[in-house]
Amino acid sequence: MKNSRVVNQFDACAKDCLKKELLYRIRTINNYKKHYVNISELNKEERDKLCTFDVYPSDEFREKLTTRIFDAEIHNELLYQALLLIKPITRELIVLKYWGEMTDEEIGQVLSISRKMVNYYKNKALINLKKIIEEINKNEE
Repeated sequence: MKNSRVVNQFDACAKDCLKKELLYRIRTINNYKKHYVNISELNKEERDKLCTFDVYPSDEFREKLTTRIFDAEIHNELLYQALLLIKPITRELIVLKYWGEMTDEEIGQVLSISRKMVNYYKNKALINLKKIIEEINKNEE
């Protein structure tokens, strides 16, 4: 008899603990639903309130360089200044190559020069750009 009474007390205690745990979990889930929102359920305005966007000087600078095919948008002021200081044909070649992602043959067709000359002008322009940028940086210090 005594043994069954202890078992019944244990069962009652275990059931009570399980009920309290269940109530705690239900309360927690309800609080979570009240106070937490899935980000994917937010609209754009609400998402924008939750984050910040860093603004760098390079983000603010925007200038266009025109080629025979398209206009390229340059976001780096130093690069833009350097590109303005090289010859127009090499500037156009660099823009077509790196902003237009064109092959040397395609650039040659657009500029009416051979593929070898495109490669020659490109290498020469990159060397000149490097010198110009180094010189601008040195003058700014």
